[in-house]
Amino acid sequence: MKNEKKFKELIDSLKNDRNLFFSGSLHNEKEFIEIVHKIQNYIPSVVDQHIKENMTNFVNSIKKHKNYDIALRTLKQAEIRQKEYQEYEKERLRKIEEEKHAKLQKEKELSNVVSNIKASLDNKNLNKVIELYEKYYSDLQTFKFLHMNIQIIKCLNRRKIRKLIHFTNIENLESILNYGLLPRKTLEDRNISFKFTDADRHDHRKDCTSLSIEYPNFKMLYLKKKQYNDNFIVIVLDAISILLNEYKKYYLYINAANKNAQYWLQKEELADPKYFDKMFMESVIDIKRDCNIPDYITTDPQAEILYNGPISIKDILEIHFNDTESYNNFLKNNYNKPILNNIRFINSNFYFKENLENIEWEIR
Repeated sequence: MKNEKKFKELIDSLKNDRNLFFSGSLHNEKEFIEIVHKIQNYIPSVVDQHIKENMTNFVNSIKKHKNYDIALRTLKQAEIRQKEYQEYEKERLRKIEEEKHAKLQKEKELSNVVSNIKASLDNKNLNKVIELYEKYYSDLQTFKFLHMNIQIIKCLNRRKIRKLIHFTNIENLESILNYGLLPRKTLEDRNISFKFTDADRHDHRKDCTSLSIEYPNFKMLYLKKKQYNDNFIVIVLDAISILLNEYKKYYLYINAANKNAQYWLQKEELADPKYFDKMFMESVIDIKRDCNIPDYITTDPQAEILYNGPISIKDILEIHFNDTESYNNFLKNNYNKPILNNIRFINSNFYFKENLENIEWEIR
């Protein structure tokens, strides 16, 4: 009975809202209709007939009014729109999570690809590097190192280039084993004693070390041996490690002392990797490529790479002697040093030929 009286009081308090509803000016129709429906649901349980009749009349007066059906349709449409929005929002959030997950998976996959590329480079597996690069090309746009070096990687792989060559006076061997292979300017700046093989340096690049691909500049080596009447050594270097590191290189398909090469060097053009492949062109100025030389030998025997940086002894694969006495003396003086375990020291005339005829390339 107590609750029934409260409903009577509620109805009395809603009469003003009912009038506003009838006039179409009630602000919150949804809440009003919900209260009316609650009252309707409670009517069967009311004992007091007077209150029950009062509640019934109140409810019926509202349900019979034209604005009731309009309000119901409006509320139904609002409910439908609310459900649609909730579904839309649910789907939007699902897509955001899906895209976020896909992005994370893509980043994880790309990170694995980059790790595999680096591992393949460390293992000298250039086929794998190229395969991964071509498969994930569009995803590797931010991997600048690979984009800058892919031309060289493809050329190294296609021509099976694995070694770079530098020759020097045997008196420089101890210094090289202590400090690595350093440009002449660095040696002078650090007051490291050395014996140069080129007094003039017509290339004007004392900040660089001259390197040949797979075989020395045999014409120059023969000339220097004759000129200085000294023993020389040939240092064999890891081409992949050196050509793909961060130091600048200049790729010259002719000798660096050539006037044309000097002009190009001043313009910094020859640092572009595209010039690496040009070292193997079918013809270079007045030199036609010898069909008898392997793919990994440059068209011009004097073609060279000027390397602007230090070369660690870790990148030295072999050191070749062409003098048995010097070779034996070196082994005798260094027999217990760890360096003998890290670098191959070889007494051989393979890299000391006066021309490229009759070289047994397969033993390189």
